[in-house]
Amino acid sequence: MKLIERNGKLGMKLKTKLVVKTFLIAVLFLGQCVAALAMDNIEADVAYDREIKDRIRTEFIQGLKMLKAQAEALHVDVRQKDIEALQKHMYEKSILIARCFDKGFSLIKNGVAKTTSTKYVDECITTHTKFMASFDREDICKLEGTKVGAGSKNEQSSVNAPYDFLKLDTGVMPPWVLDYVAIKDCYDKRARTKRNFGRD
Repeated sequence: MKLIERNGKLGMKLKTKLVVKTFLIAVLFLGQCVAALAMDNIEADVAYDREIKDRIRTEFIQGLKMLKAQAEALHVDVRQKDIEALQKHMYEKSILIARCFDKGFSLIKNGVAKTTSTKYVDECITTHTKFMASFDREDICKLEGTKVGAGSKNEQSSVNAPYDFLKLDTGVMPPWVLDYVAIKDCYDKRARTKRNFGRD
């Protein structure tokens, strides 16, 4: 009986340690996700608040008009889920454009390039958009590029929060944003590792 009791206590201790360890890992992971939304270069954050914001606003309004026209042609109301899908898509796109700006400014500061041209940013956006179109959504790299939307009442950070006009409900459930650049970086890194070591 004493042996069973001792084993039972040991089992409880191990379970407690496992729960605590899991909790700490989760907290660390979420903390990194929120922090990761901040751009490396302040120029990219400024671009997010200015040029990118204007571009996303224009495209978002166009998207709403297209949804309305489609609904009117079918004599129905615009579906809420279509509006929410558009909002999330535009937020993801705003992060993608900012990340491409960010990569460009890093190249300048590292002496690899002299200027961040519109062509570079457009090519960066196209490359990552095409990659995500064929990307396996169940791939583990999705975890590397899934970020908790900042600006939520549930989060401390407000870095790169969704634009107000997107009207994402960040007070109830933070929007999960796919960071296309982080996902592709993870995928490319894993591919290089596989080539070098012959394993996943």
